[in-house]
Amino acid sequence: AAPAAPVESSPASSSSTSSAPSAASSSSSSSSSSSKGEGTEGNRFSVRKSRVRELQELRNSLEEKEFALLQKQQELEEKERTMVVLQEQLSLEKKLRDILIEEKERAIEEAKLAAGLCSQGGMMP
Repeated sequence: AAPAAPVESSPASSSSTSSAPSAASSSSSSSSSSSKGEGTEGNRFSVRKSRVRELQELRNSLEEKEFALLQKQQELEEKERTMVVLQEQLSLEKKLRDILIEEKERAIEEAKLAAGLCSQGGMMP
């Protein structure tokens, strides 16, 4: 029993001495592994954060492009309305011109007829 006690004591003491460095090394390795773990988690977090930031930038870019497209669409619709109005105005001006030309020709004909009647009236007496 006596020799067993020192043997138990000796492994315990060697275990305690060896466990202290191994505890220190395992605590340092676990702290370094937890640093690595935190680093990995930190990297994951930073990757997620950068992806979220990238997605947000894409969303912002798409919103800006959508806004620009909406503005261009409104401008095009306004130009189209302007074109329709201008085409109607042109059509009305053509009709008015045709009417004025007809009235001018009638006035010329009436003037010729009046001049002819006047000249005939002068010859008749």
